[in-house]
Amino acid sequence: MECVEKKRQEAIPIFYNVDPSDVRMQRNSFAKAMAKHKKGTDLEKVQRWKNALHQAASIAGWDVRKTANGDEAKCIELIANKISHSVEGTVSSIGKHLVGIKSRVREVKSLFNVELGGVYFVGIWGMGGVGKTTVARAIFDELSYQFQGSCFLANVREVSEKYGPESLEHLQQKLLSQILKQHSLNVLSVDDGVKMISRMLRFKKVLIVLDDVDNNDQLGYLVGKRDWFGDGSRIITTTRNNDLLRKHDKLYRVPKLAIDEALELFSWHAFQQWTPDKEFEKRSISVVNYSNGLPLALEVLGSFLYKRGMNEWRSALDRLKDIGDRKIVKQLSLSLDGLSHEDKDIFLDIACFFRGKKKDDVITILNSFGFKSEIGINILTEKSLLYVSEGMVEMHDLIEQMGQQVARDIDQDQPWKHSRLLHDKDVETVFSANMWTESIKGIMVPIGSDRRICKWSKAFRNMPCLRLLIVKGEEVRHYDPISDPVEYLPSSLKWLDGHTTVLDTYQKIFNLEALLDST
Repeated sequence: MECVEKKRQEAIPIFYNVDPSDVRMQRNSFAKAMAKHKKGTDLEKVQRWKNALHQAASIAGWDVRKTANGDEAKCIELIANKISHSVEGTVSSIGKHLVGIKSRVREVKSLFNVELGGVYFVGIWGMGGVGKTTVARAIFDELSYQFQGSCFLANVREVSEKYGPESLEHLQQKLLSQILKQHSLNVLSVDDGVKMISRMLRFKKVLIVLDDVDNNDQLGYLVGKRDWFGDGSRIITTTRNNDLLRKHDKLYRVPKLAIDEALELFSWHAFQQWTPDKEFEKRSISVVNYSNGLPLALEVLGSFLYKRGMNEWRSALDRLKDIGDRKIVKQLSLSLDGLSHEDKDIFLDIACFFRGKKKDDVITILNSFGFKSEIGINILTEKSLLYVSEGMVEMHDLIEQMGQQVARDIDQDQPWKHSRLLHDKDVETVFSANMWTESIKGIMVPIGSDRRICKWSKAFRNMPCLRLLIVKGEEVRHYDPISDPVEYLPSSLKWLDGHTTVLDTYQKIFNLEALLDST
């Protein structure tokens, strides 16, 4: 128990043919043993033993008599799986300082008993930034070892937007690959995916989490019917829209943090301790009140205020007062204050263009702009503005929304003054106006059926600071750059992202020395 306290190691007590309460209270055989040791042993040492037994028995552990109906072999298997799962480090995937998470996980787990049969659907819902994904991930990490297969499908809404019409096949394939641990599976169509899921998982006890679902098709084609899954399976869905959860057995609305919880979470990020420094206590409470109990806002604002002086705290609070009850994205934008010009540029490029891309690719692209992006990404991670998951650069959708809003904040009706263009309407306005602009650094431009990029290509002459051009649209794969040529690309361009045919042709036509990428 000393290692638990001093080295923060985990203890897992196993009670074999003994009642945990007897260990905790030193009754029956334990009382006799302690009485015997008192006679010839240092009393202080005996007291330490008693304290250790009491502490160990107070930890949730394994009572062999009450686990797996007393089947010792099955109990050993469960314990081994649990320890193996912990050693793999999956618990750390949701980060540190998870204030209030235990009570929320306990409440969700009370909605379904893993030991019971049947297939249960549980919906977790709430507003953005309240911690739905964190709760679902904590449950997944804690329980997945008890299932024959498990899958956590993260950011379903974002993946659907990224892959468009083919997103459901992509998600179906990912679900099957994770559960069956077979990476050679190929889903040819949505209907094919449904048949594969129902056939391959029908007799498997599985745990599936669909994170951030935003339409019924995602549910219908991924976890549509109970008989697709084996007895004892559990399906968990997180969403902002509880209307999507009407067919679920149980619902859980994630509450905002209570004042004391919010203050503790904020303190961990602002002071690296569980309470605020005395001189900042009142101001910390003010920040907590403005954050309205949202963990995301508390983490971001706390990270922003870490190691800042009183004057900067006053300024931040004044800004929060001005924002008032307006959207949380406005509050989050405060976290960009104090970033270097380069780090802010890196953040805005990722928020506008690179969320969900491989970290190594993002670093390569950003370095081509002259940035030291590996350091920048580390700084942004420390400030809770982004994170790396499975090698991909990710950020919360509210953070992404904030970044895109910042990129458009200057004269929203005059997009030629924006630093980055990613909305089709803004792109069309800028190209149609054909005005000189030194503001625009990056554009995501569509190739539509009318080949608009070709009609607008002369406008590139008015963009001397353009360094990134992403060509998107379903038609890009069929676009012929010879018959419909782009007449001009600026020499400032450092990265061109599109289909391979387009890239190869433009590299030859414009003699680009820039780095090129293909989607």
